[in-house]
Amino acid sequence: MQAIREYDPTMPATRRIGVLGGTFDPIHFGHLLMAREALRAVELDTVLFAPTGRPSHRDPSAISCARHRCAMVRLALSGERRYALSTLDVMRPKPTFTIDTVRDLRTQYGPIPEFYFIVGADNLVDIPKWSNSAQLVRLTHFVACSRSGYPLRDPGLPPGQLTMLNVPRHDISSTKIRRFVREKRSIFHLTTGSVVRYIRDQQLYEAEAIHQK
Repeated sequence: MQAIREYDPTMPATRRIGVLGGTFDPIHFGHLLMAREALRAVELDTVLFAPTGRPSHRDPSAISCARHRCAMVRLALSGERRYALSTLDVMRPKPTFTIDTVRDLRTQYGPIPEFYFIVGADNLVDIPKWSNSAQLVRLTHFVACSRSGYPLRDPGLPPGQLTMLNVPRHDISSTKIRRFVREKRSIFHLTTGSVVRYIRDQQLYEAEAIHQK
């Protein structure tokens, strides 16, 4: 496997694939921590970072364009041999639901791999309310990572379909990074140096307006 790549249908088949979705606006150390802990705890072969195209629950005009978000993910994953970027969701013209992501991954990877969808504890309680949740829990195993202020509590998923992980506590969020940039405060402790430089060079988040180009 290459050090950093997008999904490639010719990649060797793997048996355990983690999927970490999100807007990644921008990606930060908290995302990388979740991926690392899930990789270790459930013995994943790789983790796919899947930036969301048009989130079903967010105003798309409030999110930076996919070009910037994918570029920052590529930079953050550079040198990580077991991580990869998936652009499935950002290429989809309609609003994104998790069930669409999992179905598309199953189509591309075939029947062999097991999929492990990595979520934060803040999203765990809502899984039964997600689109086609009954089918979703049949197609993927969920890995829930603890987050400050949100208890790790099984929302009633079928037995064997949920792993709950207590990850090291951190106070990092994309919202905090965007605010720090506007306030001209350092963000080197919140995301990778390569992402910090990209944000600076592209002048992202310097104002309330989101970059849509």
